[in-house]
Amino acid sequence: MRLLQFPYSPFAAKLRTILKLKSLPCEIVDVPYLQRGELVKLTGAIYVPVLQDGETVISDSARIARYLDAKGGPTMYGDPLAVVLEQWADEYFEEVAFKLACPGLEEKMGRDQGDEAKALFRLIKERRYGNGIIAQWKKDEAQWKEQTLSLLAPIVDTLKKRTWLLGDAPSIADAAVASQLTMVEFAFPEFVARNAPSLSAWYAKLRH
Repeated sequence: MRLLQFPYSPFAAKLRTILKLKSLPCEIVDVPYLQRGELVKLTGAIYVPVLQDGETVISDSARIARYLDAKGGPTMYGDPLAVVLEQWADEYFEEVAFKLACPGLEEKMGRDQGDEAKALFRLIKERRYGNGIIAQWKKDEAQWKEQTLSLLAPIVDTLKKRTWLLGDAPSIADAAVASQLTMVEFAFPEFVARNAPSLSAWYAKLRH
């Protein structure tokens, strides 16, 4: 199997966590931001993540997660609440965490892949959210950090009482929440250790 991804993507991070927890061998392919020809050949589109498993190609992260879950071992979707928490992480938590992380992701894009990649990254975000939005998010960094930590507070409280969010085994809820933190840590290395240290042991088991 091959997983084509942007390494900072929380949706790709969730899939890498599933692969880790299920001990599934998979080649991780980092797609250059400006070079998406292979994605187009495989799917007809330019979006990641994409999973290639022999002749099977899947380009939707939710479908990829279900496909990987079915590869073997205990399901990560056994508790209905796991799906609810996954959706909360992928949609609501992601919206706040992304605004915190985005200015740092833009800067890292420039350092790692050059000014053209950085400019395209900014253009895509500004088309969706408005001109100058990344600069505004940077200005409001303290606000987004506070909101991110506020949303994490119930996670922190839960994990003081148990090893995993929904009991004795990891579920898709754990993978989804941890993946958002992986995105934030691309912008702010050691964010978890510095701001939510009680999550460090849990996060270390999930990050990949």
